Amino acid sequence: CVTNQMLLNLKTSQFVWIPACSAGPYHCTVCGNRFIRLSHLRNHQRTHTGERPYKCDECDKSFTQSGDLVKHKRIHSGEKPFECPECHRCYTSSGDLGKHRRSHTNLRPYTCKECGKSFRLSGHLKTHMLTHTGEKPYSCPNCLRRFARSHHLSGHVAKCRKPKALMKKTGWLLKKNN
Repeated sequence: CVTNQMLLNLKTSQFVWIPACSAGPYHCTVCGNRFIRLSHLRNHQRTHTGERPYKCDECDKSFTQSGDLVKHKRIHSGEKPFECPECHRCYTSSGDLGKHRRSHTNLRPYTCKECGKSFRLSGHLKTHMLTHTGEKPYSCPNCLRRFARSHHLSGHVAKCRKPKALMKKTGWLLKKNN
């Protein structure tokens, strides 16, 4: 079961905790996650089947949920219907606006359980956790030196003068290793 999620109410700027695995009547037969609504279960099941029924008619992208297609189409149209009431910057999704609005309040809802440091974005917490685990998921294709952050790798690769033959020999690519 994944961890609880924190959602931002854009009208009140208050966060609400939503249990990720609620005691709903619908459950996934593959992984056991439970859902309150059947539609949520069906959307979830697509993560297992790989089904992507919502296709963009302007490019080759497809999506598991119709809302993701609607958001994607705004890339083609340039539409940004979500405006910040404080600075009037516009965004393609309510989620992006919500992330932006935290910059005005300095609200940091994601806290490290190891050291107590808090972050505005969940991705920043995830990156921070690498300092505690010591994990370095990014590798230089030239010299195989490892990095915790992709931008550190990019800077290194621009300067690395190790032989490119090492890359061919090992088959390593400039990408995140799983």
